[in-house]
Amino acid sequence: MPFVKKHAALLALAVAVILVLGAAIDVDASKNGGIFSLKDISGSRKALDGVTIRGELSDGYQRTEFKLTDGRLDTHASWNGQPEWLGTSWTMRTGSKTIPGRFYNVQNEGGAFSLSSHDSDESGSSIGFFKVARVSPPLSFPEGVLYSNPLNYGVAVIGERVFYTVPAAAGVKGKGIIYEVNFYDWFGSNGMQSGEFASRAVVEYSLISEKDSDRGISVLGLEAVGDKLVLLTEEDETLRIRSYDSASGSLLGDARLPDFRADILPTNKSFYRASYLSDAEEQSNRLLLHFQNLSLTRPLLLSVNLTDGAEVETAVRMELGDEQEEDSFQGFTYARERNGKLYVVKTVREINEDLPGFYRLMLPLHAYIYVYEDSRLIYQGEFVTDLNDDSIELATRPDPSRGISEDPMRYRAFRNLAID
Repeated sequence: MPFVKKHAALLALAVAVILVLGAAIDVDASKNGGIFSLKDISGSRKALDGVTIRGELSDGYQRTEFKLTDGRLDTHASWNGQPEWLGTSWTMRTGSKTIPGRFYNVQNEGGAFSLSSHDSDESGSSIGFFKVARVSPPLSFPEGVLYSNPLNYGVAVIGERVFYTVPAAAGVKGKGIIYEVNFYDWFGSNGMQSGEFASRAVVEYSLISEKDSDRGISVLGLEAVGDKLVLLTEEDETLRIRSYDSASGSLLGDARLPDFRADILPTNKSFYRASYLSDAEEQSNRLLLHFQNLSLTRPLLLSVNLTDGAEVETAVRMELGDEQEEDSFQGFTYARERNGKLYVVKTVREINEDLPGFYRLMLPLHAYIYVYEDSRLIYQGEFVTDLNDDSIELATRPDPSRGISEDPMRYRAFRNLAID
């Protein structure tokens, strides 16, 4: 029976592909037509007044630029005289974030933690080895207890200054420390021997939760906004967000979000993945956080205002329903707080559990606009495009499971998004 069910699903997909082929024989012509509109799904478009959402939908051959101002959409489609390499949407991340021109790797070397700094090109790929720093925090790791996140989640960068704390899992003993690390050249060790490049302890914090002395806290990561450091921890089923002055180490603010449970490998659908994504907006002193849940259907979006301490301005537990989920391959989430509202541009993919994993990448992708006020959804719209026509070639391959490429020359993607 599972055999029949699987192949029936593939047959249905093949029929759908044939229908799409009949409706769009010339995909390039469809692209040139610039199919791009905004469809209202819920709420009033007046929620878009006072903001501009702009960006482009492009590949190496053509570009459709769009600008949505006060709810009015303008687009401009153009072709490149020569194909352009746009770079993939995949980049080397340092934990939760992309640091322009650089990324950091961290390793445990017998109790000490070694940070290496690497230069990167425009695509985010490493183009050379840079420098190294080491810290030796007073931590003890019981058997089977290590880290709540990959080690580079503890890296934060302010200008040329680099800070680090170990993302220790609950149960690790000792003292949490945020260091300002000092790098030295890989080819010289005299500085390390003389202590000239020793790291400076900026902040010390407890690894024991306030409510239960027998239960530790999970250190999720370290972020930076302007000249402030932001420490994210989970304790007593609460997300705790503390901001510190990066020079003095003084505590500036302490915000908490209840009903929050995270794990590096969650098994419960109510848990969030500890490996979050972050986006710092220095002009407005805000930190945007994005947590996925196990089912990929209930992401958590947070806007944290650090202007005066730390305040969770907006906390949205999105409900994508039973027919759509976050897309871990091509999906993106871009959010900004403007005029007392949180504006989100997000792509999600349709769900079909009957299809094998590789075939699910051919299911339709949707680009939505969400507007939240007081953490409540007041508007949802969809950018209606012909983006999904790009999967026709993929769907007609004899065996897509042999490899799926994110080729920016051939497949369109949303790029250069901004919300003003």
